[in-house]
Amino acid sequence: MSTRGSSGLLACFLLCLAVPAAKAQFTPVKVKYICLNEGPSWSSSNGGEKHYCWEGKHYSKSTGGVPAFILDYWAEQERESARFSEEMKRNSEEMAARAAASRAAAEESRRAAGLPSFEEARRAAEERHRAAMERIGARPGVYGRPNSPASAVATVEQSQRPIHEPLPVDLFNGILPGAERATVVAKLGQPHGSITNLGPSGDEESLTYLVERGGSASIRLKQGKLLTIRLPQPD
Repeated sequence: MSTRGSSGLLACFLLCLAVPAAKAQFTPVKVKYICLNEGPSWSSSNGGEKHYCWEGKHYSKSTGGVPAFILDYWAEQERESARFSEEMKRNSEEMAARAAASRAAAEESRRAAGLPSFEEARRAAEERHRAAMERIGARPGVYGRPNSPASAVATVEQSQRPIHEPLPVDLFNGILPGAERATVVAKLGQPHGSITNLGPSGDEESLTYLVERGGSASIRLKQGKLLTIRLPQPD
């Protein structure tokens, strides 16, 4: 056999091997879909063909089509989902409208009562908070206790009175509601502790005095005038 003939046979042999290999390389891969449960479901990869499962069986357009009752079922599910979303949106809008109306009514009531608006009250509370923080930074022994943004800010001041100097309970006799703060302090001395900027309007104050028989007395003031006195109960 000549060298030329051998080369031709070898080329033919290699070509014959390459053709089946190339054919096998471009054979499309078939994917088998398995329904994992009996309930209705569907899936789609990257927005491609939808594959449906119904009572454990697989349906798709490329595998014989999808029965009309399955398509109708999922069309109704989509409509129901759209109705639910629309209802949720409508309910949210109605709730927002009711909240706005309620707030407007509350604002009107406050104006009729001569009270500041909620926004004005908020700004006033922020200003009180700022002032309280400045006092805390400038005066040692004063502590801040922030409340909610819409309410006042309480500041607690420790008195210079030594703790071992409680008052006799009889000293509180004769102090009547309406008495000025200066009158109360003139009779009892500086309190052992006080809390200011209390109440919805931030115009209330609580004074604390230790009592000889034990416990402490609490005096409540509003706009600098006495509201109540609470004495510790005797043993």
